[in-house]
Amino acid sequence: MRLRSLLPTRVGVNVAFKLVSEVAGKLLTLVLIAVVARGLGKVGLGVYVYGFTGGLILAQVCDFGMQVFVTREVAGDRPHIARLVGNLLLARGAFACVGLACLIAGVRFAGFDRAGQISVCVLAAGVLLNSFGEFIFYIFRGRQEVQFEAGLSLAHRLLSLVLGLAAIRLGWGVTGVAAGFLVAGAASVGAAYLILIRRFFRPDFTFDGALIRATLREVLPIGIAITLSALCFRADVMLMKPLRGIEELALYGAGRRLMEPWALLPAALMAGVFPAFSGLPTGDPRRSALVRRTVLLLLAVGAPLALLAALFRGEIMALVYGPGYAAAAPPFAVLMVALVPMFLNYGLTHFLIALRLTRLNALFCGVCLLVNVTANLFLIPPLGATGAAFALLVTEGLLTVLCAGAIISHRLQSQSAPEYTVDA
Repeated sequence: MRLRSLLPTRVGVNVAFKLVSEVAGKLLTLVLIAVVARGLGKVGLGVYVYGFTGGLILAQVCDFGMQVFVTREVAGDRPHIARLVGNLLLARGAFACVGLACLIAGVRFAGFDRAGQISVCVLAAGVLLNSFGEFIFYIFRGRQEVQFEAGLSLAHRLLSLVLGLAAIRLGWGVTGVAAGFLVAGAASVGAAYLILIRRFFRPDFTFDGALIRATLREVLPIGIAITLSALCFRADVMLMKPLRGIEELALYGAGRRLMEPWALLPAALMAGVFPAFSGLPTGDPRRSALVRRTVLLLLAVGAPLALLAALFRGEIMALVYGPGYAAAAPPFAVLMVALVPMFLNYGLTHFLIALRLTRLNALFCGVCLLVNVTANLFLIPPLGATGAAFALLVTEGLLTVLCAGAIISHRLQSQSAPEYTVDA
């Protein structure tokens, strides 16, 4: 079944741009991770995974739903969008400073030595800085000009790889790799901002307290959901070190770093589907077709990938990381099974936001956070990385059931909006 037959032409073009750049970019990232694992050992990989995950959590918390919100507003051609974007960037900057300060203070109690602390903070700062470029990418998505995001994202990963390889070759360790990622992030943000002001509009940074407060109130449900989601689906990494140690974290991180790149597929799909869906008026029958076909495509792609990866888990781990990471194969197999509900959830949560059911999204993420943390606390001590993988599988499955049920219920309760069905 051809993608073009499933989606409107513009959506298909955007998905293609995003998909090609993400596939190439993830391959570059995978090369860097493999070199870090082989060249710096399990301890080095553990530090890298911890710092990168901490940065991702900070980036999502500091964003607080602004990225998805700005895509929706740009797609809907909201008036005074330049003032809105400028003030959102100011708010993100303030949140980022507070978040980074908290990380610097908290990493001292994480059990790392001085070099490890520096590496974690620099890497997290690089991820946090890069999130500003991603915010601008979401503006490009709103205008359905994903080609700019695709090009800059690929360039960022290529530069990160080149600088990271150079740092390892020069003996600068994880800190050098982290510094390279920070430099690459700064270059990507600068390039994205130049494209924004030259091709679209210049953000208006005139402080507008009333606008910020009104916007934050509107994005509050989205922000709470994203914050809870960030904590929920990355808590296992942060819990692994105190519960089982840095080497077990490296084994789990090795599996996750191979599983997470596959998220590029639903991400690429929703990069085109979400703004298109948000831009369609309520009652438009094209909404129904878009939801149904998106769910079908996510399921059709996710299930075979999960099966193949689980079957050849040992060979994959040996090929990428070498024989020293054979123990990472069992948790990797479970993580790949979790890929199926993860694919579905990527689409379902975006549709909840587009349907303005963000309060339910926040509630579901809160429930999943409690389930995930509880499961990790029970499963990590006896099972290590495999236990954390099972906890993630249970959590993702629960979220799928909750989101699908909410969308179906919304359709049944709203006879004037039958397009919200997911009866795939």
